[in-house]
Amino acid sequence: MARKFNINSDEQGKFRDAPGAGETKVAVIPENDPSNPMFVSDVWDGDQDHIIIAVGTSEVEAKVGVSRLANRKGLIIFNDGARDVFVGRTGVTTSGSTKGLPLEPGDHITINAGPNKGIFLITTIGATVDVFVWEHE
Repeated sequence: MARKFNINSDEQGKFRDAPGAGETKVAVIPENDPSNPMFVSDVWDGDQDHIIIAVGTSEVEAKVGVSRLANRKGLIIFNDGARDVFVGRTGVTTSGSTKGLPLEPGDHITINAGPNKGIFLITTIGATVDVFVWEHE
């Protein structure tokens, strides 16, 4: 059963046990409770690795090494370049019906994707864009 706590603080940052005016009750669910949306099995606790990928006008897969991590749970993609990068499935483009999700310079996205799901990147005409990719199990 989930335990519920009130997490409230006054102007000095001291915690109180009951909400004041304009404050909200917050339910705290233990991490090992299956009703918790961040159940402990979803925590990044396995292997992880990262790489910088040069993304150009041909799609490239967001992965570290020759193949995806065998038990991958997800990845983080950070656009470290000066132009938009588009994220999507194989066949991703920069426009039209197969246009990927645009990731502007300095933006990042976290994707829950197992080892059977390929995530691909592409950019518009011009020099390549450096993208930081971090896979985790």
